[in-house]
Amino acid sequence: MGENQFSNTMNQIPEIYCSIAIFFEKKHDINFIVDSMKQLEISEMKIHEPKFDHSICVEIATIKNEPFWNLDDALTKMFLKIDGKMAELKKIVKKYDGDVCIDIAFYQYGTYPVLVFSAETMKKIHYLDAVISIDPY
Repeated sequence: MGENQFSNTMNQIPEIYCSIAIFFEKKHDINFIVDSMKQLEISEMKIHEPKFDHSICVEIATIKNEPFWNLDDALTKMFLKIDGKMAELKKIVKKYDGDVCIDIAFYQYGTYPVLVFSAETMKKIHYLDAVISIDPY
């Protein structure tokens, strides 16, 4: 990579991916879970089976590699997608023994986003009893 190409990437805004990933054991009927979640009218829902365990993952409220200097701005936008639906979402997660993960990845191009979580964001993460996974690339 030439010096000019490197300096161009140093000024590039990091791209952040984040989603709410909910893992359910396969002992539950995924159709009941999906039907329950569809009633919440969450616009996007991706369902897949992770290769590393025996679960089903339902991803919602995804932010797909958008430019942000601040991680909390991306998470705020993500949580807006489920605004007013968190109590019902928490009931579904509890009913079907789900585990919630706030899945975050960012492409940093030599410049890292600010890795700060606001109190409001932390309250929402705590409310969902979620863990946080962060992967920088």
